[in-house]
Amino acid sequence: MQSVQYQPVHGLRLLPIIVMVILLCGLMNVSSAAPSTEVHIVKYAADGTTVLNETTVTYPWMEENLPVQGDGQTHYYHQGPVFADEKEAQWDVNETANFKDLGAVKGTAVRDLCDLAGGMSPGDEVMVKAGDGYHVEFPYENIYLPDPRQGPIAVCWFNGEESATGERQGTGSPPGYHTGMRLVILADTSTNSAGKHVFGNQDMREVMPAEMVHLFDNLYPSTSGYAVMWVDEIRIYPGGYHGSKDALSKSYETKMQETYPSPPLPNAGLQVNLAVLGCELPGRSPSASGTDPDEKIWQVTLNGSRGRTLTLEDLRRLPAGTGYGSMISTTGVRFGPYLLRGIDLRDLVTLAGGMDQVQRIRISARDGYQWEFEADQLDGQGFVTLGADLRERASPPLRLILAYEQDGKPVPYDDGGPFRIAIVSDDPGMITEGNFWVKWVDLIEIR
Repeated sequence: MQSVQYQPVHGLRLLPIIVMVILLCGLMNVSSAAPSTEVHIVKYAADGTTVLNETTVTYPWMEENLPVQGDGQTHYYHQGPVFADEKEAQWDVNETANFKDLGAVKGTAVRDLCDLAGGMSPGDEVMVKAGDGYHVEFPYENIYLPDPRQGPIAVCWFNGEESATGERQGTGSPPGYHTGMRLVILADTSTNSAGKHVFGNQDMREVMPAEMVHLFDNLYPSTSGYAVMWVDEIRIYPGGYHGSKDALSKSYETKMQETYPSPPLPNAGLQVNLAVLGCELPGRSPSASGTDPDEKIWQVTLNGSRGRTLTLEDLRRLPAGTGYGSMISTTGVRFGPYLLRGIDLRDLVTLAGGMDQVQRIRISARDGYQWEFEADQLDGQGFVTLGADLRERASPPLRLILAYEQDGKPVPYDDGGPFRIAIVSDDPGMITEGNFWVKWVDLIEIR
């Protein structure tokens, strides 16, 4: 037999790294920002890591086997921040401003879902978590013994009627209900003079523990922060959740960075950013990091009395405008100021055949997000504008544009490019609410 001499292979030092990359690319359990259809319920021991009980249920199972909250006809509302100088006025005791219509929902009470894994006891807290990592916590009393002005806290899996204004929820069940499954607090009408089911900022002050009151940008009360989209997990923590108690007041990025223990799931891999490893993920959602492989051929479709599809080159041939824009998200994260260039939405509406004063323009994003603008908003009306101190201020002349350049370069994919909606003016210090700034726009409809 011929003797074989083995030479040392220094590349073996890289073997663990190579294996890790392969495993990460093949076995990865990636966080998802998309409509959810099932929820995993887990109850931990007092150490916050040992699993005592767990189960997973789908929304059809919930509808068939558990009491249904809501009727699919009654609209429920949360309340956004009220930008007033006086602290007391920010609570808006009489519920007069900035309602967020969450639709005519049906769903399942969080308490009934908790009971599937052993339930809660006084002193416990429950975390409701989204597929993208965002989470909120509630104590036993708010889940099992809610004040009527709060009502049951529900994971909603059906929307029977679209929101009248503002953020579009989608209708039916997920994925048609594209913000579902969504956490909605089903308040009664006892504190709203107009008879609406609003869980308002004053309601929050009255019924929520002080450490769980949601503050927009750490300044303004807002119950909108509880309306978690894409709910996929409910975690019960006996004795309370021991993560950051001021999490609700922090930004989205801070929430994502929190280190709370995940329950062991079969075949679950590590959650990391695969872009740094050079791995390709099939079916990647637009919220993922990196450059979209379809950017160069991305198109936006105009649907009205005339239909038209435009590429980036088509848009560059149209008369464009520039302006400054900054926005702030519902969790208080500020972006900008940017110098933006793009096409006035009024010009795009004209290309689509025009619209009258009773019609709306619906903007749809590739990830399913939608927003509708009224006709007067195309003229820059109906927006709250803030200064650098986040105090409401007189609005300069505003313009709505479909932006394709940001600070002299194509709008980055991570910032919503190649096409995103922006509210701009000649004032670099002007800030508007971020829910209007639709990312990854691919459809504009006159309705």
